[in-house]
Amino acid sequence: MDYVLENEDLKVIISSHGAELQSVYDKKAQKEYLWQGDATIWGRRAPVLFPIVGRLKEGKYKYQDTEYMMPGHGFARDLEFHELLHDTTEICFELHDSEQTKEMYPFAFVLRIFYQLKGREIAVRYEVFNPDSEEILWFSIGGHPAFQVPMTEEGEFIDTHFFLGTDEPVTQRFIQGVLLTKEKEEQPKLERAIHRKDFEQDAWIYETKNSVTAILKSPYSTIRLSYQNAPYLGVWSPADKKAPFVCLEPWWGITDTEEASQLWPDKLGLHSLLPRQKWDTSYQLIFGEK
Repeated sequence: MDYVLENEDLKVIISSHGAELQSVYDKKAQKEYLWQGDATIWGRRAPVLFPIVGRLKEGKYKYQDTEYMMPGHGFARDLEFHELLHDTTEICFELHDSEQTKEMYPFAFVLRIFYQLKGREIAVRYEVFNPDSEEILWFSIGGHPAFQVPMTEEGEFIDTHFFLGTDEPVTQRFIQGVLLTKEKEEQPKLERAIHRKDFEQDAWIYETKNSVTAILKSPYSTIRLSYQNAPYLGVWSPADKKAPFVCLEPWWGITDTEEASQLWPDKLGLHSLLPRQKWDTSYQLIFGEK
C-alpha cells in the first residue's frame, strides 16, 4: 500500500512494501527526483538494507554451528511493513521477526522506519529494538535511494557532479565482484564529474566519520544527503546498463571482505544491541537547491 506525505514544496510517496520511497515530486518545478524503477535496468527505487549491507561471502554465514543463507542487502526490502502512524508530513513503519526471517536470521528484532517531510527536506530515521531478554542482536542497516540523473530531460549524465564534504580524512574502498578488497585510497577525489565508466568496478565506497554531506549537483538542481555517524557512503550506478540514475547510500554496515571468516558476529560492519535495548540513527535529504 502507498502512503503520501505532502506540503507546498514536495509530494512524497512511500510504500509499505519494504518501507520504500516511491516518489519525491517537486510541485513547483514539476519534476520527479527519485528514479522510478525499471526491471530491465534496476527495478528498485530506494530500498532499506537490513540486517546486512552488501553481500555475504558465498551468500552465507554461520552462527552457533548453524549455517544460514541470506540475499545481498538482507530481506527487509522484500517484506511488508506495518504502518504505525501517518499524518500529512510524517509516517512510521514497523517490521518484526517472523518464521520467514528466522530461516535467514535467527534473531528477534523490531525495525522501525520513520519519514518526516519538512519543507524541501525528508528526514529518514531508523530505529532497531532488541526484544529478546537474553540474546544480543547483531545487525547492519543502510539506505539505497536512487536519484534521476540527468535531473532534467534537457540535461546529460555528465552534467551532474558529485561533492563529498567532511571535516575528517576520508578513505575510498574498492569492490572486486561483490566483495570488499584490501585496496584503499587514502586521499580520494571528493569533487568529480560523474562518468558512467567510473562505476565499472561497482560502487564507490567511502569510509567516513562524523558529519558528512554528499551532493549531486547539476546546472538544473541539487540533491543533498547529510548524516552524522554512518561509517560508510556508497555511490553507485550500473555502468553496463547506462542507467539514468545515481544512488547516494548512507551505510551503517558494509559488504563482506575477501578474507571474511563467515562467522557471525565477526562480520565486518555489524552493530551489537543488548537485550531490551534500542539503537537509532538518521539521515536527511534536501531537494531543489541550486
